[in-house]
Amino acid sequence: ACLPALTTLYVNDNLLELVPRKRQVEQIFEVEEEKQVPLERWPFLSELWIQKNKIDSQMETTATALGEFPRLKKIRFDHNPCAARLGSRTVRSAFIARMPRLTIANKSEVRSRERSDADREYLLFAHKVITEQGWTDEAQIAQEFPRWEELVSEWGRPTASVGAQGTSISESAFELTIRPVGTAKKPVTKKLPFDGNFCFKVAHPTAFRINLQTNP
Repeated sequence: ACLPALTTLYVNDNLLELVPRKRQVEQIFEVEEEKQVPLERWPFLSELWIQKNKIDSQMETTATALGEFPRLKKIRFDHNPCAARLGSRTVRSAFIARMPRLTIANKSEVRSRERSDADREYLLFAHKVITEQGWTDEAQIAQEFPRWEELVSEWGRPTASVGAQGTSISESAFELTIRPVGTAKKPVTKKLPFDGNFCFKVAHPTAFRINLQTNP
């Protein structure tokens, strides 16, 4: 690989659509070569900046690929289309779950509770896919979900009833709209991760109207 001692890489403001995994070739996604991060792996890479690119539908693939870098602990991935479509917190959770060594995401520390929540959501999603596809081959499961065995050992295998609730990234978000009352300010809508439980506190409840919408 070129630049084998590389520790920090800045590829902001490009047209990158994904970081491919080791096993992938560009024909799988029909993505032009100049829109990919090179396939070489840098064993000492510890910090990566991929802001303001075109990462969207291949976000989960990109996050899984970045988890293959053995020393990658810091990443900036904001201002990509996936954040606008899914919500920045949902995307952040996806990266955290697929990058077990990640400690800093978008200049913010990855806290233990945040990682636990992300890991369990990943486990439920993986279980849902594995069940629907009828996969039994451990090698195939490990290829698609590299952290499956690790997280099953930590959290246990999801039951059939719990696994049925596992959803894709886009399905596991709920939409929160805050509408200021009595002012000309515009409503604010955000997509946030949803695992069946949530709580929030409003300092002045009479000043806002809150609408929640989850996918059926």
